[in-house]
Amino acid sequence: MATIDTNGSSISLGGDGFGGNSNVLMFLIFAMMFGGNGFFGRGGYQPQYATQDFVQNGFNFNDLQDQNRDLMNAITGGTAQSVAASNQVYHDIDRTINDKYGELQRDVGAIAVSQAQSLANQNECLTIFRKAKRKVATKKFAVGTLAA
Repeated sequence: MATIDTNGSSISLGGDGFGGNSNVLMFLIFAMMFGGNGFFGRGGYQPQYATQDFVQNGFNFNDLQDQNRDLMNAITGGTAQSVAASNQVYHDIDRTINDKYGELQRDVGAIAVSQAQSLANQNECLTIFRKAKRKVATKKFAVGTLAA
């Protein structure tokens, strides 16, 4: 068991130098040495020879990888075309909306000008009517004063 002196000047790991757990440490060392197939894990190596099935499986795996790559390329290309088409539709709609908004602004401006012209004509007509009314009133006054 590890102990520390009260003044902090020395540390004791036990009598055997391994902190009192030398059995566990030795077990770990031997387990690492003989844990594999043989001494340090190298003794049980057996080479494997390629059989016809092993080679055929390799070719089949390569074919599957090629098919997967072709499928991914098709999906990626289709997705890119779909995104491009969606972007084109968006921009076409945006352009159409902006064009219609511009037409609407021009039409509103034309209506405002037309209203201003109508008000000007109406004011001109009222002015002419008031002048005529005054002339009639003065003539009546003049006729009334002459008759009296």
